[in-house]
Amino acid sequence: MSYILELAKSTSPIIKNGRVFEPNYIPDTVIGRKKQQKEMWPTLSYLMTGQPAHHLLLTGLNGTGKTVMIKSILRDLETVASFKTIYLRGMRDPKPNAVMRDLSEAAGIDLSSKDESVASLIAKLDAHISSTDIPTIFVFDEIDFFFSKDMWAILNYIVREQRMATVIGTSNDLRVLDKIPDKKLASVFKPKEVVFPPYELEELRDILDARAAEALYADALDNTVVPLCAAFAVQHSQGDARHAIFLLSKAAEICFENQRKKVTEADVREAEVSLESEMFDSTKKVLTKRHKDILKLLIERPEMRRAELLEKYEHTSGETISTVWIAKEFRILEDLGLITRWSRGKGKGRGVSWMISLNDDVDKKRLSDFLESD
Repeated sequence: MSYILELAKSTSPIIKNGRVFEPNYIPDTVIGRKKQQKEMWPTLSYLMTGQPAHHLLLTGLNGTGKTVMIKSILRDLETVASFKTIYLRGMRDPKPNAVMRDLSEAAGIDLSSKDESVASLIAKLDAHISSTDIPTIFVFDEIDFFFSKDMWAILNYIVREQRMATVIGTSNDLRVLDKIPDKKLASVFKPKEVVFPPYELEELRDILDARAAEALYADALDNTVVPLCAAFAVQHSQGDARHAIFLLSKAAEICFENQRKKVTEADVREAEVSLESEMFDSTKKVLTKRHKDILKLLIERPEMRRAELLEKYEHTSGETISTVWIAKEFRILEDLGLITRWSRGKGKGRGVSWMISLNDDVDKKRLSDFLESD
């Protein structure tokens, strides 16, 4: 009998339901977010009378429960109210035509031609939504990627033209509303903003205890495992619940692979090293010397004007680089979650400064150590 067949015929004494550890799993109860639910309810309560909800914006760092919260609430509200949800995941450099096709297909519209214009797709979506009396909720995960000038026609249609439509956005950027490039959109899109702070240590422990009870068999964990996973998440990722859950899942996998029956502190520590190594290994593959030099400048000073950063880069590297090329480099670093680009107004009539900063959840010391060792 092959080794794989032996594993296939065996049952894990540890993992009962691995689906509970998956990123898209929505638990029956979202732990540690009662305050945010209370803040969201007045805005969503309109759905109970068949009216569109007011716009909502959920902001907070990675892993603070924004996406799981809105999915959980809308899932529960669907049992007591009539509305349609159209969900769109965040896209890097979204194209209006592709976004409109995704929205239309999610609404159940049959698209026969691949060459339809944005205006034509908007008209079809408008006719489809207007044909029903129930509200439509558009959920834009990572809504800041849809705040480009090219995307304005789509958001403008939803916010300004569709009386039965609601926009619910999530963003990791607490300053996301300041980055709306179009003044007309900014003047009408006035969502109720609900801030999701990082999870505290006890909240992470409660979340992990709940996930472990569903995912693992009884007595599969040493009593030090959950506290250590929570502590690592607070220490290394600013209370990121996804990091804590993934760490627990990885520790259980390591334990199972080594044919042991109980997950221990040693498994958690091995899992943390493994996750850190995987993250940096994947980052190493795409970072060029130019990227690393930019990051080193931002470690020294985590927030700079774009023009100032370009000037410092050219001075330290001796390389002259065009604004087009530097914008491409910034985009790659942003896609990797290492930097954030945003605008800062100087006051009426004085223009806008474009800023570059390290992402809030980037550990400067760990990044510095990584760049030095590399």
